[in-house]
Amino acid sequence: MKNVNKFLEQLWQGLAYLLVFALPLQTHYLISTRTLAGADWEFGRIMLYAVDILLIITVISGLMLKKINLKTGTKFDYLLIALMVISAISVGVASDKLLAFYSLSRLSLALALVILITKTKLDQKIIIAMIIATASIQAVWGLGQFLTQSTVANKWLGLANHDPRLAGTSVVEAIGPDGYGERWLRAYGGLSHPNVLGGLLAISLILALWLLVNKTTDPKNNISRDWLWLIVIALLSAGLFVTFSRTALLAALLGTIILVVSQLKNWRKLLVALVTIGLTIGICSWHYGYLYQSRLEISSRLETKSTNERMDLMTQAWDLIKAKPLTGAGLANFGIAAWQDDEIKKDVFAYQPVHNLFLLIAAEGGLVLLIIFVALLIIAIKSSWHDRDRAFKLALIAVLVSLMIFDHYLYTQALGVYLLWLVLAIVIKIDKIENN
Repeated sequence: MKNVNKFLEQLWQGLAYLLVFALPLQTHYLISTRTLAGADWEFGRIMLYAVDILLIITVISGLMLKKINLKTGTKFDYLLIALMVISAISVGVASDKLLAFYSLSRLSLALALVILITKTKLDQKIIIAMIIATASIQAVWGLGQFLTQSTVANKWLGLANHDPRLAGTSVVEAIGPDGYGERWLRAYGGLSHPNVLGGLLAISLILALWLLVNKTTDPKNNISRDWLWLIVIALLSAGLFVTFSRTALLAALLGTIILVVSQLKNWRKLLVALVTIGLTIGICSWHYGYLYQSRLEISSRLETKSTNERMDLMTQAWDLIKAKPLTGAGLANFGIAAWQDDEIKKDVFAYQPVHNLFLLIAAEGGLVLLIIFVALLIIAIKSSWHDRDRAFKLALIAVLVSLMIFDHYLYTQALGVYLLWLVLAIVIKIDKIENN
């Protein structure tokens, strides 16, 4: 019986680590698509992901095996409960209650992931290794897409074809060395958008840097592992480059600066890691650096269009907050509310979530929900301040906040929601990250 219990425990642990590795998997079943102005609306899709099922199985089996300790008592736990209560209330005020309930279900699954990470004895080093491993695969995938300027569609993996010649595909427009205009496909990997891939790679780069710099090294046995980590860091850096995600690059830079400032005692390893990143970005820039010129020029056609759209969305967000400061428009109902309030109806693609997670939370769930969410972030920061791993945790929070200020996918996309709460769970987990 003892051997059986041990086998079941190991099987469950393997399932939990597999779950973290499989988070970017886009395999899903489309339950329904909501329409807006008579057209299919991208942000009105209700989908069941294979990862959702895997998460449910993992949590239920963990409860049955008594591997999950559901004792509450921390401020973080109580705030999570409050977050769920206020979110549930916002479902009642939503115009599309089914869509709002779907968003609440997604949040519930994400908080189940938090419980899985924080209320069990899963090895945090392995969890982080799984994130880095799956991100490395996505980086290689994205590099292949960029170099070949093509993608492959596969319904079983939830992959769509992205043709750089067609409108709606995320591209970079630039004037090539020969003086002709060019359209270059941004790297998607196996994800829904290059910005989502960029966010995953930015977080994973900080994780990889930390593990390389802070693990103890036996010169006889671990030199090869150091080279392996440097190869991983190079892949993550190159993959991040070809996403052309300015927000992800900024987030990665901010997180790296925090690590550099706090880890000067490990300057040798740090220097090698930074040189690796510098050489990787330098090689990429030598061939494709001119493509970033248009990304940094606000006057370019695509950037002007993007800036104007974001400003319009921010205006709509403020209008919704002022109209319904306590209840908001309802979870996942930002686009619907914006369309209802818009006197001059625009194309359906214009009604997307505002590219600022804090404004989006306030507009959809009300100011109380925003206050609770910010309080969760503050507790995560406070709990990390006197931790010996505080630089690592503060760097992760800095990356998250950077991504949240300039985009919405950590709140609206399945992987984004899981990624946000997974990182917060890693930050507030009681167990410390030990050296290898």
